Amino acid sequence: MLICKYCFRIFDPLHVWHFLQRPLLCRICYQQIEWHHRIERWQGIQIESLFDYGPVFQKMIYQFKSNLDVELGSVFLNQHNTYLKLKYFQYTFVLAPSHDDDLIKRGFHPLVEIFKAVGLPLLILFEKNRPYRQSEQQGRDRQGIQQVTILKKSISIPQRICLVDDVMTTGETLKAMIGLLKPISFKHVKILVLARKKPEKIEITRHAKNDKIRNWKQDIWHG
Repeated sequence: MLICKYCFRIFDPLHVWHFLQRPLLCRICYQQIEWHHRIERWQGIQIESLFDYGPVFQKMIYQFKSNLDVELGSVFLNQHNTYLKLKYFQYTFVLAPSHDDDLIKRGFHPLVEIFKAVGLPLLILFEKNRPYRQSEQQGRDRQGIQQVTILKKSISIPQRICLVDDVMTTGETLKAMIGLLKPISFKHVKILVLARKKPEKIEITRHAKNDKIRNWKQDIWHG
């Protein structure tokens, strides 16, 4: 028997492979999560995401970060660890910035708890120079993250890096990280986030002449 790390329901493995894999979520919780694997280009960089930022994911990430349920950290990538290790085996995961006060209050680093199971190097290259929570900002105020994000001093940057974060909505945190890296020379950079906000649909009329917009809509909803 296994215990779901989210709802604490006791469940039995469905088959031998299921037992060997030791899933961390019961079938009910697993099916409720808004799985949506996407690989796209953003800001000229390949970005990969695994979930839509929907209601179930929002509740789960809130329970993990705000309610300090550190055991949930291993849940998010449990089904993807092997895939991610093979795909990014030459890369170092560079974590999105946090402030020391937030880490002390929590007693753990959320991104470390999420990504450590992949088994790739983790690098804390960025930090916030003052407490600032992106989730509490609205509209243009979210751009303030670019003023509080700084590079740590005297840290060697690998030639292949993957910027990682738990959630991407407006992308301002990642833009701040990219902006600070622009003057630095390295070979390859990619982005990996757990969840992205689902883009709004674009209405295409019969008078539309921009094929790029039409193709964008098809890529987003059928790709």
